[in-house]
Amino acid sequence: MAETAPTDNGRIASRATPPPPSLDERLAAAKARHAELTKLKMLEKLEAEIKEMEGYTLAPDDDSILPDIDTPVRRKHSEEEPPTDEEPLTAEEPPTVELQPEKLSLYHGKSVREHREWTRSAENAFSLAPRKFKQDITKIAWTAQFLRATPATTWQNIAARESNDYTWDEYKEILLNLIEDPVNRQRRAAQLYAEARQKPHQSAQEFNLYLISLEGQLDEEYTPEQRRIHLWTKLSDTIREAILQY
Repeated sequence: MAETAPTDNGRIASRATPPPPSLDERLAAAKARHAELTKLKMLEKLEAEIKEMEGYTLAPDDDSILPDIDTPVRRKHSEEEPPTDEEPLTAEEPPTVELQPEKLSLYHGKSVREHREWTRSAENAFSLAPRKFKQDITKIAWTAQFLRATPATTWQNIAARESNDYTWDEYKEILLNLIEDPVNRQRRAAQLYAEARQKPHQSAQEFNLYLISLEGQLDEEYTPEQRRIHLWTKLSDTIREAILQY
């Protein structure tokens, strides 16, 4: 909008208002201001660091800058005590409280089913206290106290004459082989797997877990595709028809 101003002869003359700065001009001004503030901030930071560094240096003849006796003296990094292997305790990391697993049932090694359920209960206990049962030797020692009859005697003899460096899986295999010879067990498992069919009151999930338990006794594992095919062919006709409707 034009502004007005009086002239010498009394007439009013108009005076044009300068146009606002363009977008490029505003952008250039903003960049210049940003650069100036950045330099100022950097300068303040350097000056603060210089003051802090000067605070560590004591003039040899100037007692006025010596700290009071009761004031803790800040030492240079080179004068600090060497680090120790102990990890500092922090309030943010309280010690983890692990659950106390229940005692296992006594194991007599009468059947493959007993072995499967007993070892599964043991592994559930391991998951409740993972730090306590971090090593296999601890898992074996803890579970061995619940062995009875032939499994207990056999394992005591093995532990007495051999170095106790078995893994948990090897330990389970030893107990399983006491129930049935590995070759016969694999033949029996293969036959049961081939003849397996879903029972009328058995869910598909339960039946699938049963097939997986049988497969675990075989020499070679099936591929995921083979498992899907086997499960499909062994499901009941009612379940297969219901699946095909979707």
